[in-house]
Amino acid sequence: MIPITPDIIGPGIEEEYADALERIDFLYNKFKPYPESNDTPQGRLLLSIGWFKREITGQHLPIPVDKSHRHTIAYMYTNGDLGGPEQGNTDDVDVALGELLMVLDGDGLIKKRHYPVVISQINDFAALVAQNVEISDILPIEKEALAQLNKIKEQLTDHEIDLPVSKNDYPAWKDPTALAHFNDRGLPNGWAMRKQITLSVFSGYTPYPAKKPPLPAPHPRLTQRAANLSPVRDWLVAKTGTVPQAMAELNQIMRGRMLEKSDYPTVVNQINHYLKRVDRYVPAQGRSPATRSALTQMREIMARLHHHEIDLPVELDQYPELGEFTTLAGILDKHDADDWLYFNEIYYEIFYARCPNPVWKGAQ
Repeated sequence: MIPITPDIIGPGIEEEYADALERIDFLYNKFKPYPESNDTPQGRLLLSIGWFKREITGQHLPIPVDKSHRHTIAYMYTNGDLGGPEQGNTDDVDVALGELLMVLDGDGLIKKRHYPVVISQINDFAALVAQNVEISDILPIEKEALAQLNKIKEQLTDHEIDLPVSKNDYPAWKDPTALAHFNDRGLPNGWAMRKQITLSVFSGYTPYPAKKPPLPAPHPRLTQRAANLSPVRDWLVAKTGTVPQAMAELNQIMRGRMLEKSDYPTVVNQINHYLKRVDRYVPAQGRSPATRSALTQMREIMARLHHHEIDLPVELDQYPELGEFTTLAGILDKHDADDWLYFNEIYYEIFYARCPNPVWKGAQ
């Protein structure tokens, strides 16, 4: 293996951002005829990539990003949820989704500066096979695969191809399980070497030796993991009686952009409104210790937000009683059937930086 220099590793997170935005813009243009809505797969994709674009533009996104933040894209990529070509899901969409996931997962996309690494990997792999497998034992399909790999190396050296290439042009590699001696236990580390080469050559991954380390966001804001919606789901199931009804309600709840500092006055207004309703309808002597603590924590957040002492989101473990969703959810249900929705909105603004519902703009 050749030495891996800083020039081979390349730029920092700005390169990953640019690669992600290129795929996001492509996908947006493909599906922009669809409304941004949780009601359709195309609409959900637009909401998801729109969120990623905002987080990247604000330099809030680390690379790799936790899988909980990109599960919508991953699900659509692996399950074909976007439909067929008549819905806009053409082959280039599949490629763009896959490459976007590669960037978000921290695997990175192969660049021309990586080609010497791939050439070195191919040389090392060929040498490993020669040292450990008798020529008489090599299968015809394996000889063909080695010849095709050598051809790829020569084409890279002569600047005749760009990676990734299609397996259709190198058919011996279509079924790696047929290359028995390349996976044999007698070929030390052979399976891993073969896998790393094929991921770069046929799928466009950054060669493993040249992968960048984890890259923190220049202006971090995200929680490590995305919001855990199971408490909301369970609450909605209890209210609506069925999972489909609950998920329909949840889809309505989760629409919207991410919270910005210009939204803070709206959040303060919401919390103040909510606390006044609690004081009006829930007698102090009837409140549990957990409820009293959660309300105190909410008042503290409101005051600190009003005086510009904190930014949202805040960490759940700093406000454990308030962070336990069910502590306050529903305490006003006797007086307002939509109390759970009001509290849910405040909860996800405080802990997950979801923007306020537009109706609150007129309530300030």
